[in-house]
Amino acid sequence: MLRWKIGLTVLACVLVIQFSAYRVAGADEFPTNQELAERNIALEMVRLEFESGLKHGPDGKPNGDGLGLSLVTVRGSGFIVGEDGTIVTNYHVARRAVKGQAIFKDGARYEIKNLKVFNRSSDLALLKISAEKKFPVCSFGDSDKVEPRDKVLAVGNPMGTGLNITEGIVSQATRDDNGKVNSITHTATVTSGNSGGALYSKDGVIGVNVAIQVNPKVGGGTGFNYAIPINKAKGLLKYDKLKSLESVFPPDIEKLTKKAKKIKQSKGSCPGSQGEKPGIWKTNIKLTKLTDYMISVESPGKRLAVIALNSKGDPIGYGNKNQVGSQGLLIGAENSGAYIIGIQNNDPKPVNFVVNIYQIKW
Repeated sequence: MLRWKIGLTVLACVLVIQFSAYRVAGADEFPTNQELAERNIALEMVRLEFESGLKHGPDGKPNGDGLGLSLVTVRGSGFIVGEDGTIVTNYHVARRAVKGQAIFKDGARYEIKNLKVFNRSSDLALLKISAEKKFPVCSFGDSDKVEPRDKVLAVGNPMGTGLNITEGIVSQATRDDNGKVNSITHTATVTSGNSGGALYSKDGVIGVNVAIQVNPKVGGGTGFNYAIPINKAKGLLKYDKLKSLESVFPPDIEKLTKKAKKIKQSKGSCPGSQGEKPGIWKTNIKLTKLTDYMISVESPGKRLAVIALNSKGDPIGYGNKNQVGSQGLLIGAENSGAYIIGIQNNDPKPVNFVVNIYQIKW
């Protein structure tokens, strides 16, 4: 009887030890909080903003300076993939940035003055910390092996509030005809400022968080979030040449216009004004996501205004500096989709003009 009790006790102890070992091993599949804090950062980027003539002047009305520029600070997330301080983030976080800072959980801050490469179509960018030290790096998983129900961690630094870690599962992995994963949808909560943060599986980083899915009919989050497969970022790691942010995104209108490539030209004729009602000419354009544009209107000897409107009729740009012969307007990449370009003639006489649309080739 005693031997039977002793045997049961020993068996129970063995099961407890094995179960505990299993639980610990499962917990260790993902990096520790300390490891995540050393490799995942907040980004504060100082970006060029296109005022697009909508900045209010002393009279409280839009100033009409369609080529106006200013600097604003935007926040995002990133993660370190190179001992030299190479950071992966979204292109829309790095876009038009002239400088920035990488901020760690312990409060350490490092300047960012350079980038290595960006890919607008995949919304990815590699930035470089300006520091003479070695940084711990993230390990990569294989995003082509991702399957629904895989457990994931979304890591970011929303709005610079500190390291934020949420759990979820992969809900969908869409694939191309070759079986390569094109996009990952998951349920780990993300929020504003998480853009560019890492999505981890037990094998390492498998994605770059980019967006909260919104129901287009009613608005609000759907509970599903979108990440770019990490395999799309791996191909960028071969680029190792540094470019200063200010040379890529010059904070000077003359240098900026040299990066503009004409993609469309329209000729038109605008009727004259009748009393207080100006003559109006319109054309439709479609703006590509994450692409910046410049519009110029040429009409020698005439004074015109150029207006850009979204599908709801709200202005997104206004050029009216009373410049004889030309008007200019910058439209930022945050505006994508179908838009209307309108020419306004306040002169009683009809006027002929040319509208040139340029894509800014950063």
